[in-house]
Amino acid sequence: MKLSDFDFALPERLIAQNPAPERDLSRMMVVWRETGKREHRRFRDLPDILGPGHFLVINTSRVFPARLLACRPGKAEAIEILLLNEVSRADGKWLVLAKPARKLPPGQDISIGDLSARILEVRDSGKRVIQFDTGDDLRGIFEKIGEPPLPPYIRRSRDHDLAEDRRRYQTVYAHHSGSIAAPTAGLHFTRYVLRRLQQRGIPVCEIILHVGYGTFQPVRHEDIRKHRMEQEYYEIDAATASCIRATRRKDGS
Repeated sequence: MKLSDFDFALPERLIAQNPAPERDLSRMMVVWRETGKREHRRFRDLPDILGPGHFLVINTSRVFPARLLACRPGKAEAIEILLLNEVSRADGKWLVLAKPARKLPPGQDISIGDLSARILEVRDSGKRVIQFDTGDDLRGIFEKIGEPPLPPYIRRSRDHDLAEDRRRYQTVYAHHSGSIAAPTAGLHFTRYVLRRLQQRGIPVCEIILHVGYGTFQPVRHEDIRKHRMEQEYYEIDAATASCIRATRRKDGS
């Protein structure tokens, strides 16, 4: 397959900049495999669509506020830092992306709120290793000063209510911090939908998959087979494995 096979026009006016007022009232298209019939429904209808033999797997990873704003000493500027991975907790080292990256060569000092950091090296695809001046509870500090890492096609003014983005760019069942982007389909679930699924006897299994930079990373090769996917941490516990096995036995697979 070629990358150009996936080209299509998407007018900016059709890209919603804010979510629906209620999560489970988002629109949902249902395609019935047997007949090819298509229906336009609301996500709240999901429990009525699923039946015996179905089960859901939800990702309980929690998005942490991985977007930071930095500046060079004495400069009035805003350099965007996206935290990717913790390299060394003891040394306060993190792998990051920066925009504009040209302002942060190796050896450059930066300020991020009350934190100070230095660029140690530049790696492939423009990633940078930075070292903060403290390794003490950096994640706790990021929770206070960081911003939700919204997708690049979502634009916000500087006076936008970040508290609302923090709440909505998170699933209602998020528990395990580690993602730099939300598991998007899960954003439509509400406690009401989960209760209805339980009432209808639809098993809901939990996994952890920390969504990483790969979800933002553009495909640069025309031959998509040459695209290199980023590694992501995942965890499937015994309870989820048992849930899947039990469901497969019920439908005879």
